[in-house]
Amino acid sequence: MSRGNDGDCKDFIKGVCFRGNKCKYRHSGEKAEPENVPFCKDFMSERGCHFEGENGRECSFVHAPKAAVNEYHKTGWLPNCIVTRITERFQICGNFLKNCCTRGADGCKYKHVKLGIDLAPSEDIRPGGEQMFGVGFDTIMRKFGICKDFAKDGCQNDVMDCKYKHRTPVELNLGNHSTTWNDVWEREESDGDGPMMGNSRGHMDYGMGPMGGRGMGPMGGRGMGPGMGMGGYGGM
Repeated sequence: MSRGNDGDCKDFIKGVCFRGNKCKYRHSGEKAEPENVPFCKDFMSERGCHFEGENGRECSFVHAPKAAVNEYHKTGWLPNCIVTRITERFQICGNFLKNCCTRGADGCKYKHVKLGIDLAPSEDIRPGGEQMFGVGFDTIMRKFGICKDFAKDGCQNDVMDCKYKHRTPVELNLGNHSTTWNDVWEREESDGDGPMMGNSRGHMDYGMGPMGGRGMGPMGGRGMGPGMGMGGYGGM
């Protein structure tokens, strides 16, 4: 695709231009827009990303912990707090990501692109408060009273006979239908290489603020009207 005579679009080359046909700069190649989330590699490195401090403006790429990025590449799922950053930054429709935007691509003021994100439908998530992310696997298990044997696919008791709960991650707003309890463990205990249910490494600090996605609820955009500048979630 090529348009205009104003030179190549630097954002498109970096994979962060979502202006599509509205962009006044040239998009060279077959793809009009990025197909994957443009994560910051520096942020995931030991050095970290210092772009804003060194340049006085925000990094063009999405900052997310390596464990979350790995899970995204595996299942397509991302936690609310990171999805919000993506929808805000690139003005993407959060309802479209959940397959429930009724405005259509032409009628919606937010961008309709998936970027490989696969979120669980709201109707598959049981009510239970804010999403838990980065708090440690054992904390999650205690919070929801989950049977650890069930999480390891090894509980010998029927769901009615076990004193602990048999719930899947998607039911608890901890993933999508492809997410396993082992995925949750790897996400929460990201520096471990051993089998699931190994030693807990406690709370993880990703340097991204509270990891609960507070203010978003179970992907409902509560309190985020159009004037809140919340990208797609503001349009919900």
